[in-house]
Amino acid sequence: MASSIGLSSWKLALIDPMTNLVIPTEKGGLPTTDSKYNGVFIANLLTSRGATTANLSGMDGAIQKIYGSDAVADVSVGNPEPTVALAANSLPHEVQALVQGLTKISESGSYRKQAGSRLPYVALMTDSHDWDGNRIHFGFFMGVMALANANQATNNNQQQRATDSYTYTAIASDAGDPYEVLWEAENGYDYDKFAHHIFPQTAADVIQPSDQAEGSHPVANVKPDAGVGGTGNK
Repeated sequence: MASSIGLSSWKLALIDPMTNLVIPTEKGGLPTTDSKYNGVFIANLLTSRGATTANLSGMDGAIQKIYGSDAVADVSVGNPEPTVALAANSLPHEVQALVQGLTKISESGSYRKQAGSRLPYVALMTDSHDWDGNRIHFGFFMGVMALANANQATNNNQQQRATDSYTYTAIASDAGDPYEVLWEAENGYDYDKFAHHIFPQTAADVIQPSDQAEGSHPVANVKPDAGVGGTGNK
């Protein structure tokens, strides 16, 4: 995989679990940053004083060795369990309240975390670039965001600043897929189609189950060595 340099932004949208579509701003979704994508909020310099972190982990499943005849005979690969550590310098409080599923208290203007409340479903895209300046996008169809920390500390001779930090935990879409990645170094790439996969605005944008994605390469059926005097791969 091409190395990534920097972090230009990350994008969020609330997802309706009944339709798998982005919830529009006017129906309780996140503030719209780009008019082409209703309900999609972009954490960048303009909106959040800069996105600072998007650390991705668990992108492939855990590998378990399977032994036989005193050797590693095969491996079992689990399902991917992606998580993303997200942070921005100053994420708007309205966005934080929505992704946490907080309830606004009208008489005080405060937001309450209610016992037993469920976290809203969120789609996520991260934006970086490679050595040659080509952008790299990781997109997660559905997941939840949990407040990682809310550190507060006294100032001294320097300001003590804390970023707004969240942990995003991806879950599988209805198609069974946890994420999609777009390298703009790829010939014929189409960012808009990719973005509509991650942030579907209409039913036609929602990815559908398939036995095998177009362009994938299944592992060939390779026969193991038959042993001493064996014929090997034939």
